[in-house]
Amino acid sequence: MDWAKIDDKTYQYDEGGVRFFLLLGDREALLIDSGMEVHNAKELAEEITDLPIRLFNTHTDRDHIGSNPEFDEVMLNLSELVNYNIPHSLHDMAVFIKIRDTNPVFDEIKGTGKIGIPAVVTEDKSVLIDWEGYLKQKGLQIIKSGQSCSFQ
Repeated sequence: MDWAKIDDKTYQYDEGGVRFFLLLGDREALLIDSGMEVHNAKELAEEITDLPIRLFNTHTDRDHIGSNPEFDEVMLNLSELVNYNIPHSLHDMAVFIKIRDTNPVFDEIKGTGKIGIPAVVTEDKSVLIDWEGYLKQKGLQIIKSGQSCSFQ
C-alpha cells in the first residue's frame, strides 16, 4: 500500500480496495476519506505534503473513517451524523452553521429547507455547494453504486 500519483496535485491511497484521496491546494490539502485499516492517514498524507491537511468524509461508513481520530475537525454531510460520533461533530456543525448563516452562497439552499452540506471551501476561500461538480472539475470521476461511492 502506497500513494499513487494521479497528477501534480492529486494522490490516491489504496489499502486493498478501500481508497482515499489527497488533493493539494496552494495553502491547504484536502484528504477525502481516511481509510479503514490504516489509522494514520494524516501521517501518510504528511509524507506527500507539508501543507495543513483538512479531512472531508464522503460518508461515514467504517471504510471511510479509519483515521478520523487524527483530525481535530472533520467535514461531512449532516445526514451522516447518525453514523458518526455526534459529540465530536456538534462543534463542527456549529462552526458550519455560523458560516452558512452569513454567506450568501447558501441563501438559495436555506430557502429550500436544506442545510447546505456538503460544501467545499476552495483554495481561494470560495464556498461551493456543488461538491460533485468541484471534484469533476478537478478531473475526478464520481462513481455511485447504491449507497456508496468512489472516485477515480
